[in-house]
Order: sequence, then C-alpha cells, then structure tokens
Amino acid sequence: MKAIIAPDAARTPGVAVICVYDAPGAGPADVAIYSGDGKYLSASGWQESRVSLPVDAHDDDSGCLRLQVGAAVVDNLDKLERYLLPDPEPEPAPMPAPAPDPEPEAEPSPLLAGAPLEMDQPAAETVKEKKSSGSLLWIILGLVLLALAAAAVWWFFLRATPPPPPPMAPQTPATRQEAAAPQQTAPAGTEKAPAAPAAVAPLQQAREHLRGTADPATSLELARPLRTPQAGNDESDAAFLLLEDAAQKGNAEAMFLVGQFYDPQSKLPRGSIPADMSQAKHWYDNARSKGYAEADKALAALRRHVEGEAAKGNAEASLLLREWK
Repeated sequence: MKAIIAPDAARTPGVAVICVYDAPGAGPADVAIYSGDGKYLSASGWQESRVSLPVDAHDDDSGCLRLQVGAAVVDNLDKLERYLLPDPEPEPAPMPAPAPDPEPEAEPSPLLAGAPLEMDQPAAETVKEKKSSGSLLWIILGLVLLALAAAAVWWFFLRATPPPPPPMAPQTPATRQEAAAPQQTAPAGTEKAPAAPAAVAPLQQAREHLRGTADPATSLELARPLRTPQAGNDESDAAFLLLEDAAQKGNAEAMFLVGQFYDPQSKLPRGSIPADMSQAKHWYDNARSKGYAEADKALAALRRHVEGEAAKGNAEASLLLREWK
C-alpha cells in the first residue's frame, strides 16, 4: 500500500489530504501514520502503540482513497513528507493442530522376552571345564605373587637413594637488594602513546552537527562527499539529513539534491528514502524558484517519466499529471 500526504490548498487552512493507493476495501480505520522513531499519530498526539488515524472525511477518487485530516492531525506533523503510512498488519497465521499422542507399545510376553532354554550338558564335560578353570586361576595367582616379590626386592635392596640437596649459599646484601627491587617494564619518564580516537560514523556525525544551529552551507559541504555511487545506507541517510535541513533553510542546491533522493530515475543510492515522484517534483520546483539552473532539466526529465508511468496505468502518475503546473 502506497500513500501521498500533501496539504490541501483547496480547503480550509490546516487541512491535509492523504491519497492511499492499492488499498482495496480499505477505509479510514485501516490507515495509520507513523514517524521515523516508530511512534503512531492519534488525535491527542504521538503514541507508542498503533492507533487508527483520526480522519475528518474521505472519498474514493481516481483509483485512490482520499482521506481529509484536520488540524488535530496536521498540528502534530512538522513536515508531512517525512512520515509514511504502514500497510495494514497481517492477520496471525492459525496455530497448527496438536499432534495426537502416540499409542503405547504392547509389552512383550515374559515367555517370549526370556533367554532361550539351554539343554543340559553331559556330566563329564562339566567336570572337565571346572578342572581347566581351576588350573588357570592358580597360574594367574602365582604370577601376581611373583611380581609382588620382585617389586619388594627392588624397593628394599636395589633402589638407589637420591643424594641430599646441597646447602643454599647465603645471599649477599647486593643480591637481596636486587631481589627486592621491583621489575621495571619501561624506562623512567617514558609515557605511553595515547590510543587513536575511534572513527565517528557518518550518520552519528550528521546528527551531532544538526543538534546546534547548523549552517546550510556547512551542511552542504558535509553532505557532498557522501553522495557517491559507492555510498552505503549509513552514508546516504546521513547525506539526506544534512541536505534536508539545508533545503528547509532555503539553500537551492540542497533542494535540488533532496529532489534527487526522491527521483525514481536517479542512479545514486538513496539509503532508506523511498522513491516518490510527487516529492521529487516538489523539491525540483523549489530549487527552480530559487534560480537553480539544473532544476529545469531535471523537471523535464521527470515529466517524461511520469507520462510514461501514466500510460502504463499508474494512478499516482495520472494524478500528478493532472496537478502538474
């Protein structure tokens, strides 16, 4: 489900319109607004849990569900384009039925489980086996006694007694001082080199810069090295935060670069920022009004892309073309 949030200039000031696409059968109770930190908007402010969006009125127009929200919602949004509408939460899958208990195994019959019966041996063979076992036992006992006797002879007569240890020499005063002196690991006066400071992540550096009164020109200089084809998500998100702050403070180049983040034709990485044709046009228009030369060329290319998407049946592109000025 995709949605566009924009101010509604045709109605009372403070009123906005949310246009929701690809939401068959969805009504106002199915829509919610959440911010980047995971909080949901309600009539009384931001909440931790998901709540329905308080909608003043709604209608179905041009393949989208248009929801009109009043000042109770708009006053809690500093910039409508910063917030997203999540898809309706999926219904939980049904729990699988418990497996039936296994049937107990039948116990074997005592008669079958027992060892097979042995036939009686002849009396002569039994007497012969007893004699052989007795002879083997006497042989083993004799070997054990012989080993014990040999061990006793070695212990009392043949074992060499180790000589007593030599007497320890008395330590001289110098030796005692050396033993008592603490072991030095480094020469006196030598200091350890300070550890190198850990590198600060681009996103953390951008947030620390924006905590104060960030200058737009400085924010733009910090963001330029991060806009490369090899930039990762962390670098792209840091560049967007810096450029958006500079654009909101009136920097024309920053407005143009923010429009590139939303432009679906841009080949540069956009991190966690989704492509949005309406937002791209909005920021390109602002850059052109500030006299930025490249904005006209970017708007012309964006319009050709929007016309192509409208010809394919894209409802968002068709709505944007009707409002294009």
